[in-house]
Amino acid sequence: SILSHNHSDSSSHQNLYDIAGSLAEVESLRELPIDRSSMIQSMKLETKLSLSKAIHTRTTLSILSSTIFLSFGLMPFLEYLPAFAESIGLSEDQATSILALSGLAMITGSIVFGFAVNQFGPIWMLRFLLLILTSLILAWPHCYDATSLRLLTIIYGSCTTVSFNLGLVILTNAFGSASPTTILHLSGLMNVIATPGYLLGPSIVGYLYDLNGNYISGSLFAGAVIFLSFVSVCFVPHPDVQKKRLGIE
Repeated sequence: SILSHNHSDSSSHQNLYDIAGSLAEVESLRELPIDRSSMIQSMKLETKLSLSKAIHTRTTLSILSSTIFLSFGLMPFLEYLPAFAESIGLSEDQATSILALSGLAMITGSIVFGFAVNQFGPIWMLRFLLLILTSLILAWPHCYDATSLRLLTIIYGSCTTVSFNLGLVILTNAFGSASPTTILHLSGLMNVIATPGYLLGPSIVGYLYDLNGNYISGSLFAGAVIFLSFVSVCFVPHPDVQKKRLGIE
């Protein structure tokens, strides 16, 4: 009985030691410095970077405007490339092979221009590519042989996919680190607003062809809307400026 009594005493003492140690840990945790300002800031970011807030920024409005204009001017050349190739005396097989070059150029262009984007930044790169696309679309009706048309198609195809995707890259640089969900919503919005242009752009160029019997007026229309896309991108602020306006540090 004495042994059992001693054992119960030692167990009670051990429990007291455990409780005391736990209390000491709690007191030490209370003394740790807490950066309440950063916690409040992170809570505010969710409100500041809501979809509605992001849409009403100059970055988003400029990119969405650019996307709408670009969608009207991007597809007509690819849509009427086979018919145009045959109109300048190329065979159907040659026209098909030239169209296939555009698809290959889209893949390789994304890789090649990716390195340039890292070097010069997405905003400046998008402006440069839109000017290139404007020049190419205006030069399109003046290609009179297979060599010039192939060269134009390769350059044009290299620029198209990158130009559309860079808009999302710019939005990600401005908001993505603090609000990835908003970026997903904006990506979907960009695809939605681009759909009417993809459908109506070629129809407008086809209508102009029926009126004039050539692709010159159609290329002027497509070149004009792509240039308006370039003008829209000129209003995009630097990502650091946009973050500062939103209070994102």
